[in-house]
Amino acid sequence: MKEFDERIEITYLLIGLFSAVASAFAYITIRSLKEKEHPLVVVFHFQLVGTISGSVFSIPVFEMPQGMDWIYLILVGIFTQLGQLNLTKSLQQEKVANVSILNYTGVVYAIMAGFLLFDEHYGMGTILGITLVIAGVVLSMIYR
Repeated sequence: MKEFDERIEITYLLIGLFSAVASAFAYITIRSLKEKEHPLVVVFHFQLVGTISGSVFSIPVFEMPQGMDWIYLILVGIFTQLGQLNLTKSLQQEKVANVSILNYTGVVYAIMAGFLLFDEHYGMGTILGITLVIAGVVLSMIYR
């Protein structure tokens, strides 16, 4: 899906790939905690680790939010909490493969946001790659 876009540095591409592998391990870990921890406990620890590790990069460039920024931050916090809690519950109740495969639908949302909000345009190679990923998700769900 990277195609030949010169704007994407290989470092950031590798960070994205590492992120995908780390997510897989996180999903498996959440599933393994099914009988041991309540979903709220899992979400709390996830956010605690995220806050601490994110602070390392945020503190040096921190700027105090102003005006509407507070409302946006509160809304992001609320929807993130709800999303993470529901993801954790679904990972603990269903097979990881069945839940995590739905994350690929985020590609569709990202493309729509990029096109509508940032005037991004995609080459045929990218569109073909996205189509193959979405087709794989649909086929995987149909034929399990």
